[in-house]
Amino acid sequence: FLRMAIDMAYAEEVNELENHWSEDPNDERVVLLTNEVAKIMTNMLARNMKAANYPVDFGDGKKLSPLGEKYSAMLVAKSKCRTELKKDGSDSTWMTFRDTLLSEFASIFTNTKPVPLSGHWMELSGNKLD
Repeated sequence: FLRMAIDMAYAEEVNELENHWSEDPNDERVVLLTNEVAKIMTNMLARNMKAANYPVDFGDGKKLSPLGEKYSAMLVAKSKCRTELKKDGSDSTWMTFRDTLLSEFASIFTNTKPVPLSGHWMELSGNKLD
């Protein structure tokens, strides 16, 4: 997973494989790796936040705090927004990742859930966001 992001030759080889398990977001290996990547990214952020004396505690770079765990879970949910879009689904003509279900998202500070958009993302115009 991480190697595909930094080694383009490796990524091209994997992309040429037919029906590779990494193309299935529900494959247990993909789920595991997605969670691990989110934790690695959050630990890196936590370490940098500590070094910068940032006033929010995501952990120490080795172990995530409860807030860091929430943030990591949100990174996983964010990745699902794209992978759960169905190319041939009935909503595929209008749905973007911004139109996906919001049930897994909440403020890491207040647990406040987001409100849905007033219409399809691509059809919103001007200030009609409420």
